[in-house]
Amino acid sequence: MVRFCLALAVGLSLGLAGNAARADDPLADCLRAPLADDLAAKVAFQDALRDLIAVQRPDLGALASLNRDRQVTLAKARTIRLDWLAAADPDRLRPLSADGTPWRSFAWEREDEAALRDADARYTTVSIRAEALTRRSDGHPDWPALRAHMRTTLSGDDWFRTLVARGRDSAAATDAALRACFGQQAPADANQ
Repeated sequence: MVRFCLALAVGLSLGLAGNAARADDPLADCLRAPLADDLAAKVAFQDALRDLIAVQRPDLGALASLNRDRQVTLAKARTIRLDWLAAADPDRLRPLSADGTPWRSFAWEREDEAALRDADARYTTVSIRAEALTRRSDGHPDWPALRAHMRTTLSGDDWFRTLVARGRDSAAATDAALRACFGQQAPADANQ
């Protein structure tokens, strides 16, 4: 048992040292700034959405705040995953096509989840918080009313449309920055 624990500790140390070496990689460094900007834009969107709902439907304000916290926590967890991939395997984030990029919908396996939870206590904390907020939000008695409000009233709101347009612009800027990190140009039809 002692030998197994020692072998495991050495293996983990070597694995973490390998990730630390990759963390100094210029590509990984290049990827981090646009990913941080993307998170900041998502937080700003969720803040504005919460505020808009609270003004339109004060009775849904508390749930809108809970949903904002949920979405921000999910975005933080995703950003930690992306940052980890930027250090561990940046090619998995390589933008390849106009119709979507891996940074938006990348493969995330159970093995990835386990490795990141083992390597980063911050990720474990954020993931547990996201799970708890999801349960509270989805189980809230006003959740159907909030969904209906978002589907009906918000979809026709000019300010909401402005927020969505800003979100699209932010995603396009992140896409362009990530493509630049990989030395790729956006395809000519990417914005059409």
